Amino acid sequence: MLLMLIRVMKCNLIVAGFAKCGTSSLHEYLDLHPQVCMSSEKEPHYFSVTKKRERGLDWYNSLFENADEQVSVFGESSTSYAVWEPSLVRIRQEVENPKMILILRDPLERLLSHYRWMYALGKEKLSLDAALRAEERSVVSPDVHRGGCYPWYRRTSNYSYFIPLTEMIFGRENVLLLKSEELARSPQEVLDRCFDFLNLQPFTLNNQIRSNATVDKRVGRFSALSRVLQPMPGIVKEPLKQLRDIVGLGARKRVAPMPSETTLSHLRAELELDFQKYKEV
Repeated sequence: MLLMLIRVMKCNLIVAGFAKCGTSSLHEYLDLHPQVCMSSEKEPHYFSVTKKRERGLDWYNSLFENADEQVSVFGESSTSYAVWEPSLVRIRQEVENPKMILILRDPLERLLSHYRWMYALGKEKLSLDAALRAEERSVVSPDVHRGGCYPWYRRTSNYSYFIPLTEMIFGRENVLLLKSEELARSPQEVLDRCFDFLNLQPFTLNNQIRSNATVDKRVGRFSALSRVLQPMPGIVKEPLKQLRDIVGLGARKRVAPMPSETTLSHLRAELELDFQKYKEV
């Protein structure tokens, strides 16, 4: 008699967003709990990006292969999910009893941080006004990105639409809303809420985490030169790197142009409902 091999999805926790709100730090914090295994690839985008889904369930499950026997929560953090409706539907259909965590910050601060981050990485070259106009005209698809990054500035701050939608799809009792500034200020208190939400034993943190900060980003110039230097022995490479930096061929920080006060005023008005939703958390 042949036995059918039933493949079971391990994941049962999704940190779905929002981008530039501390999802990377939260991912690492959650992974410290002995009953939690967060994915080895922080943003697999399995439920949104076609090429990732084509890798199949075996690949997705392999992201949790380091879990030991006491683990009961298997989580991942892909910020494309929170702002792309089909991914939310897929998660609800394919994950058994999913728990969702959304972490927010002031919607205007989030939007500006997102823009500065993209600009610092060299993936945005337009002014904020022009970038927002380009976003309005663009096709919203996780398959269309800039090196894995999305210029979804206004969309990702649209809490007043995406939070109620997420709660409707998953049930309010299965959605936990957090604030990024509270995670930065009092990580233990925020993590206690997470552990209680996930029905986990209490766990005390021993360190503070801060990941993926915009201010740390540098853009490499003349990347071919860096590839040439990489295999060289240190005694040769270090003097050449110093010379490279002296003549200005090394990494540099790209600083986004400041938006006008008129632009900021318009954004504050546009984001009023999203700000109200943020204050409710």
